[in-house]
Amino acid sequence: MSNIIPFNFENTEVRIIHENEEVLFCLKDVCEVLTISNHRRVLADILDEKGVRKTYTLTAGGRQELAFINEPNLYRVIFRSNKAKAKHFQDWVFNDVLPSIRKTGGYMATIPDETPEQTLSRALLLAKNTMDRQTQEISQLKPKADGYDRLASSDGSMCITDAAKDLQIRPKELFDFLKTNGWIYRRAGGKNWIAYQDKIQQGVLEHKVSQIFTNDGESKIREQVLVTPKGLAKLAKIFSTEQA
Repeated sequence: MSNIIPFNFENTEVRIIHENEEVLFCLKDVCEVLTISNHRRVLADILDEKGVRKTYTLTAGGRQELAFINEPNLYRVIFRSNKAKAKHFQDWVFNDVLPSIRKTGGYMATIPDETPEQTLSRALLLAKNTMDRQTQEISQLKPKADGYDRLASSDGSMCITDAAKDLQIRPKELFDFLKTNGWIYRRAGGKNWIAYQDKIQQGVLEHKVSQIFTNDGESKIREQVLVTPKGLAKLAKIFSTEQA
């Protein structure tokens, strides 16, 4: 899960991701600010899918997949709204939030009549707190990294359901992640999951084909995707990051 910066616009939370010089806004939060009831329809009807990123996010209700949108898509949503505060929200994003994020790497609300020295002092404090947090996160991840190495060097592959048990997540959640992120797919009209070739070449998945016999003596071909130890280690890193 990416680092999320919590904002507050008129007592409504707006979650934002700042990563690789890109600022992404939680679509659900933006729609709530603008009193747009169906954010899924907005996602399907008016947004450029190239500017949409779905990521699993830890919420009060557990880990959920949320859509985050880039600036061009943000303005598409704002222009869709006919609420009076849409212009106010746009000005707040453009004049306050974005400049603050790009100058400090985080959010630092402006304070009226603050001197440049006071602003700099708060920015330095924000930077120090960020570095302290990152140092703490690194120290916490070290034991996990050692565990990932042991996973990657173990023997034997396992089915996706068993892999989900090892990762301590629901099988449906793992299937959804693998499908959404280009690990597995189904042929048109097919029922069996198939591993993408690049994932097989990377050594994170295997595609097993076996022959089974029914009680009446007929034989059937069974296809199954298996998660390798290397793949399990990679997934453990991904889901550990999302839970952090």
